[in-house]
Amino acid sequence: MAKLIAKFAYAELKSVEVKEEAKTEGWEWRESFIGKIGTLSLFESEHKHPGKRFVYMNCFDGGEFTTGCGEVEIADTELKVTSKNSFYIFKIGGKDYQLWVDEKTEQVH
Repeated sequence: MAKLIAKFAYAELKSVEVKEEAKTEGWEWRESFIGKIGTLSLFESEHKHPGKRFVYMNCFDGGEFTTGCGEVEIADTELKVTSKNSFYIFKIGGKDYQLWVDEKTEQVH
């Protein structure tokens, strides 16, 4: 089970880049989420990939997706995820929209 680290009431997927070595048939599904808006939950893996983080996005239009585990950077209005296969950039609503975050979350300025 993963540990919830932070939850954002507003997020938008601004871009996704799939690493060249991961471009196999079917990778394009990620691009269909660009521009989607919803809530964003940041989790930390406790068993499968201990210490690695991933994002779950629940879109307001009903769609949802989860990134792979990797490294996460958070700035005031941006959250970046670098996973094994992809690089995601989310626009987040800023500190006023951040619902909760624990002391282990590294703030990048």
